[in-house]
Amino acid sequence: MENIYIIGASGFAKEVYSLIVTENMYCVSAFIDVSPTEDLIEIGGLKIPVLDEIKFLENQNLYNSNIAIGIGSPQIIKKIFTKYNKYHFPNIISSKSIFGIDVKLGRGNIITQNVIFTTNIKIGVGNIFILWRTVGHDCLTGDF
Repeated sequence: MENIYIIGASGFAKEVYSLIVTENMYCVSAFIDVSPTEDLIEIGGLKIPVLDEIKFLENQNLYNSNIAIGIGSPQIIKKIFTKYNKYHFPNIISSKSIFGIDVKLGRGNIITQNVIFTTNIKIGVGNIFILWRTVGHDCLTGDF
């Protein structure tokens, strides 16, 4: 199983962690935070490291790593995509979401449980769709 890092260490980052773990998508290596206040976050009995962003970005061995964004601000997400341009942003999608016909996704989208996409939809990069949302036919969603 491939590793992934989650940017952020607060509430939504923990939700993204839960989605990744329950869907058995990746092995979460660590949370990344701008100014970490703790070295570990305990979730479900596991202790996940929290890394300082500057140190993470300086580690060239981690270039091309998978990154998920656990921050909800579109402005910050856009900045992260620019700052982390040497990394991969896979889509994190709940198996409990529903996809109709001809739904196209950019990269780095987070789609949680019970989100419905009907038909002929194009989603850009770095978007978040949370719990019980519906995106209807012929919708075009931009980036962030």
